[in-house]
Amino acid sequence: MKIEAYYRPHRSSARIAEIEGPPLRELGGTFWVFLHNPNRTPFVVSAIRLNGTPVEALTNGRGLNWFRLTPEPIPPRGVSLLILNAQRALLRQAPLTLEIFQREGAIHKAILPTDTSPLTLSYACTEGRTLTVWVRNDDPQRDWQIERLCVAGREVRFTTPQRTLAPSELTFLKARLPFQPEPHATLPLQLYGRSGEATTLTGGVVRPMNRHFPTGTWMTELWDAPDRMREWRERGFDTFVYSAENALTEREQQAFTETCPRLGVKALVFAGYPRPATAFIERHKANSHIAAYMIKDEPDWDDPNKHGMHIPTLCERIAQVFRDREVQVPLYLNLARSRRFGEFATIPDIACYDAYRVGAPMPDLSPDPWGNLLELAATYTEDLRANCEPLPFWVWAQGAHTWDERVWVNNQLGRACPTPEEIRVQLWLQLSRGAKGVLWFIGFDEARFRDYYMRSDALPQENRAQLVETLVQHGREAFEEQTRLNRFLEPLKPTILQTEWRPNAVRILRATRPERLDASLLIGERVALLWLTNLDYTRHPQGYRFATQRGIELEVSLPRWLKPKAAKLLAPQAGETPLKFALTGGKAILQIESLPEQVGLVWLQA
Repeated sequence: MKIEAYYRPHRSSARIAEIEGPPLRELGGTFWVFLHNPNRTPFVVSAIRLNGTPVEALTNGRGLNWFRLTPEPIPPRGVSLLILNAQRALLRQAPLTLEIFQREGAIHKAILPTDTSPLTLSYACTEGRTLTVWVRNDDPQRDWQIERLCVAGREVRFTTPQRTLAPSELTFLKARLPFQPEPHATLPLQLYGRSGEATTLTGGVVRPMNRHFPTGTWMTELWDAPDRMREWRERGFDTFVYSAENALTEREQQAFTETCPRLGVKALVFAGYPRPATAFIERHKANSHIAAYMIKDEPDWDDPNKHGMHIPTLCERIAQVFRDREVQVPLYLNLARSRRFGEFATIPDIACYDAYRVGAPMPDLSPDPWGNLLELAATYTEDLRANCEPLPFWVWAQGAHTWDERVWVNNQLGRACPTPEEIRVQLWLQLSRGAKGVLWFIGFDEARFRDYYMRSDALPQENRAQLVETLVQHGREAFEEQTRLNRFLEPLKPTILQTEWRPNAVRILRATRPERLDASLLIGERVALLWLTNLDYTRHPQGYRFATQRGIELEVSLPRWLKPKAAKLLAPQAGETPLKFALTGGKAILQIESLPEQVGLVWLQA
């Protein structure tokens, strides 16, 4: 047996100061181990050991957060992927000797590497038998050449517009799979690169799934109110959390036979935790009206040994409940704490996170109890993608909700909901790092909102009715902004799904305050999307105060294959404005008069 391995450390930015969780020096890492079976018969693994200890004895937080071997047995002349999600305590025992025991008695050994690859598979997807893989060079000094691509152990021929990558450069590979992938399967990916005499292996997985960019929310009660759901659908919401039960109910039948097809909505199904509703799962293994099955919401907030089991171990076992049933719908997991992203982010097929920045409970320390730095929305997003690549990820975006943290500050009325600008800026930072879906927390129910604050201890009794009406107006404003952004995103979704983040691609040559302007680039095969976000603000409990950026000039480094012929500036309220640009030596020079909405999207089309 040939054993190949790729290692990736768990990552979290030092810019995030989280209240709880492991310190940066205690973060673990993940091994992706490819087990090649050269024989014509299946290879049955009877035991797996690390430094002589069975891996089962290391789970539950005793060195491993979780492990997974798939498929089992190892197919004839095929590959199985062994994922070992390791804690720092185990990594300190390096070198780690992996032993694979064959049922027939043979033992196969390998030393696991603890240095990471300079190449990263940043995203992968399939459409039928067509595979697309995005590759990024994270080496700050050397160029790397892409040499070979293997899928499920089989080398595949590929085309790429750029085989050699300079530091930070990104390219895509297109390959036709030699087989039709099973819709429930996870395919191991291996990519080999070379730089001079040095070689590298990087890896990942791809899950065949329908690519759906949700603009969803957590309003389970709307499944019982079709007229209200229709109103939300008209506002651009197309995915709603659904709570599943084992027993077949009239509500379930109506949801999936009437509501979903009639309104064109999908369900994000929570099937229960720690014991999922398996009867429901069996009934809906291949239901196209289900966007994803939710394993859990924010398990990284749980006590590490709640339910008598290490939480990452438990989440992986719950995921296995779905995999054992060959469920074709992707699995989803939402997280909240950057320091623990690495423990969980590769358990599902779609990772997600929430970390709202203003007037809400926060996982990290903030300058004020009612408000944090908006730019950390980008940092959290980068941390999630660094731990889940090449899996797609969604984000929870901050919308209208009854939060109390900023309602009454310094004996004055603040805000319950973020301002339209605060909503817009946070969302822009998340989308600009490659999010493939948006879930809003939550939306606005005027009667419920008013009733909550009329009863709330967060407000003084004096003039309460007047204060509440002001908060209600804030809620309306926030909900209208969510609606505006949903409608803005709707025609862009197919393009966003086909683009990928290219870091360090933009230089801000000029702006009112260039150090407070964020510019982030997504690259597609024939398009580049440049997301501009103004961070020139002052924190204030009644809403962050923004100073408009003006006289903006940008230099955008484009991939060699992308030569744009037209450019336009898009904004949620202003719509579309043509832009002139100059193209010199693979760089586009753009000038933008101002960002009155604090955000803008430059669309460069080849």
